Amino acid sequence: MATAERPTLALLGTGIFAKDAYLKFLGVLSGKFSLLYVWSRSEAGAVQFTGLVKDFAPGAKAVWGDQGLDTVFDSPVHAVAIVLPAQIQPALVARALQARKHVIQEKPVGVNAAHVLETLKVYKDLAAKLGPTTPIWAVAENYRFEPALLEAAQLVQQAGDMMAVQMTIETPMAKTNGYFPRPDKWRGDPAFTGTFFTDGAVHFVAGLRLISGQEVTSVSALASNVDKDFPWPDTLCGVAKLYNGAPCSILISYGARARNIRWRVIASNGTVEVERGSLDGKHGYTTRLFTPDGVKTEKFHPFSGVQDELDAFIADVQTAITKGSVSQHPRGSAVEGLKDLAVVEAALKSSINNGTWQKVDSIDQILYC
Repeated sequence: MATAERPTLALLGTGIFAKDAYLKFLGVLSGKFSLLYVWSRSEAGAVQFTGLVKDFAPGAKAVWGDQGLDTVFDSPVHAVAIVLPAQIQPALVARALQARKHVIQEKPVGVNAAHVLETLKVYKDLAAKLGPTTPIWAVAENYRFEPALLEAAQLVQQAGDMMAVQMTIETPMAKTNGYFPRPDKWRGDPAFTGTFFTDGAVHFVAGLRLISGQEVTSVSALASNVDKDFPWPDTLCGVAKLYNGAPCSILISYGARARNIRWRVIASNGTVEVERGSLDGKHGYTTRLFTPDGVKTEKFHPFSGVQDELDAFIADVQTAITKGSVSQHPRGSAVEGLKDLAVVEAALKSSINNGTWQKVDSIDQILYC
């Protein structure tokens, strides 16, 4: 039997998250694909990162700038991983899709839904022409692949009628943190309202939607900006209405001084909780189930979402190569990333309008109209 052709990949972007996460997990998964290109906006960035991947991708080529993009998109490479600022990702995603490349891009899918409309149009047009061979467009949202959150979602399905949901996110951000939103970095770009807040909040909304199994239909929120070193806002507090009618309290604060990250679903047959923490030196989440008879069960799951989402994407590309048609993992779809973004955008709009209830845009209608 002939050996199946291995997926080939180009990495676009060599910034802080590419170094912190992609470098490690592309290495772990390197037996399943071949890294052919490393692209950066600068020659120095491309050359440096290519040196870092030589242990598992000795044949990877450093390319940069506009000419480097031409090289990647004109090549027979199967897929691209785009790890770049949200402001510039949509245009590159559209170009990659038009070049018939499978795409996994980092979240957020854009700075707001309108920012992504041109990419949506490109994707819809391609789907109309190519049908089952349309390239994959995935958004890398690791929270949708975290084992603890997936376990919690299963427990919620068995917990009876949903009464209420709580999402509490207190995550201090030190000014020495490489992700701190400085004005000269994309997360602190003053041209885009709430860019830094959005970058993190889509994670938490993804967790909320996964665990509850519900879409957010509307939201009322207020925001504050106590720490003036942060771009607005550093904190948002509000309430959302879920599709099944259940209320959901929301607190997201980067100005908090103590970490507290948890989701909690109260239902007729028990309460399900997910809390971020650590055990035996490993960081992850603990899933808990509280039953009416007073029994509490819990299980700790180390983080594995980034590796699992990349693994799923590579597997989908392999299937497309082998079978000649695309079958994408639903949790990696761009539609899911757009739904996360729409909730955050609605919350920010509500806070700007003194807590006025804001309907969450239907991404399904936008995508398939």
